[in-house]
This record gives sequence, structure tokens and C-alpha cells, in this order.
Amino acid sequence: MDMFDTALRNGSNKSRQHIELKDRLALSIGVAMVIIVSMSVSTVYAGGPRLDNDEAYADIPGAGECWVDGWDDGANGEYNSNRASECEDKGDQYNVAHGHATRMCIENNGEGAAGDCGYT
Repeated sequence: MDMFDTALRNGSNKSRQHIELKDRLALSIGVAMVIIVSMSVSTVYAGGPRLDNDEAYADIPGAGECWVDGWDDGANGEYNSNRASECEDKGDQYNVAHGHATRMCIENNGEGAAGDCGYT
């Protein structure tokens, strides 16, 4: 027989109450930690093209891809002149999206980031 059993047999519920209290406290702390961590994690938002390309080009094959490529390059401060040339007959969607993304990059990062956003 161990001391816990002896204490319980002697009518002492303090040990059992102490253990139950510790269990409740540990559970409460665990729940509180989960809540705090979930509240402190930054909000996740999706980035990428807003797909506000000109609807007049919706039926032209490849126009949507030109828009996405232009957006990606503009947001990353790159310019692919070959891709821009390929997209000229698709509503020039590469250059349109590139301009939008570059301006948005500067708005989000400040004027000092112009070089990183495609403007020199």
C-alpha cells in the first residue's frame, strides 16, 4: 500500500482534491494558451491577381494567363518583354496587369520600394 491509498483510507480527501484541482488548473491553462495563440496569429490573406482584367478579352484564349503572368511579374519587380510581346494580341493583358501590380506593390511597400516593384 502506498501513501496515497493510506491517506485516502484514513479519511483524508485533501490529496484527491489537490490532484483534481491541479488537473483543472492544467486544463484551464491549456485552454487559455490555445486561445491566446489563436488570437495572436496573424490573419492570413490570399494574394495574387484580383482578376479584374477586361471582360472584353474573356473569350480570347490566353488572355487570362497573360493577365496572371503580368500580375506576378509586376508584383515581383520583373518584366518579361518576350511574354509581353506574346500577349500584345490578347488585349495587352500582360502590360495592363503588370502596371496594376507594380502600382499596388509600391502602395503596399512605400515609395522607397519602387526599385523592388519594377520601377527604377
